[in-house]
Amino acid sequence: MKGIACLAALFPVLVPAGPPPASPSEVKELETTDEAFFDTQGFELFRDGFRCLADGSVFFVPDVRGLDKPRPAIVRASADGGRAERWSLSSTLGVPDANIHLSTIAIDSRGSRLFGLFSNRNGQQVIVSFDERGGVDTQIYLNEDEIVAQRFAVLRSGELLLLGGQNTSPATRLVVLDPASGAMRDVVRPAVAPAKADPGSPWLTMNRLNFLVPASDGNVYLVSGDGPAYAITPSAEIVGTIDLASPQPGASLIDVKTSGCRLAAIYTTRNERSSLRWISVYDLTTHKRVAEYGPVQDTVMCYRSEASQDRFSLLSVKDGRTTVLNASAR
Repeated sequence: MKGIACLAALFPVLVPAGPPPASPSEVKELETTDEAFFDTQGFELFRDGFRCLADGSVFFVPDVRGLDKPRPAIVRASADGGRAERWSLSSTLGVPDANIHLSTIAIDSRGSRLFGLFSNRNGQQVIVSFDERGGVDTQIYLNEDEIVAQRFAVLRSGELLLLGGQNTSPATRLVVLDPASGAMRDVVRPAVAPAKADPGSPWLTMNRLNFLVPASDGNVYLVSGDGPAYAITPSAEIVGTIDLASPQPGASLIDVKTSGCRLAAIYTTRNERSSLRWISVYDLTTHKRVAEYGPVQDTVMCYRSEASQDRFSLLSVKDGRTTVLNASAR
């Protein structure tokens, strides 16, 4: 949503952790409202999940089973059934495929632009912003002596939040980068730890799943492992935490998405036959949980909050046909 400013952006404050997990009776099921063909360009594996723009575009990085290094590309698909287009990164960047390693993709807080983190054969990293046709708009080169980025997010201010390591140190670093000056500001762990945090555990580590998600309140939310979510400002300050919890005990966090003034944490439970998804939604102003959904059989691609109603776009595969299902609470 454009032009939305959450109250938390105007009055940042460290908010206590959220309530304990809800009882199963409070978990709502999702109901499909409509569906459309989703063009995956024949790909069945999607590396690094899906990124969704406000205009309905869905981006993913295709993967190919059995190939250690598939030809680098980004696919722009449409959630309304339109034909997808594949962006050849060698053509876009003007270098051979062998010289390109795509680490991850991200969108800005307004959901209007796609960015990619690349490295070349020599390890030089660059963050590229793309125009609507897949061409290069801007390029920001990173100093590998300062940080080797694994994840990044684009703040509303235009600055970048980078998570990564250092060539000269085993420590993990989280910094806000000013692209204009190249100056970096380190994010420091808050003095008040969230309720579920282990004081003896490392705050940041590259050995677990990390998410950096921009939101309309101007902050980026860092989630490492199974939480909590830290709200980080462009000035590299942590102004709040959200204690995340799955609706289903034993579920693992697999994705985090924001829309408007809400954050959706997506979990999965697996058995020998299938996997199910569970979703917890939090208000970014109060940092309290406001809704829970599940079980969901299909992959959660996109999330949007409209007039306090949560809507999800789900990727369904049936009889070899890929379909996007638009769903909301029953």
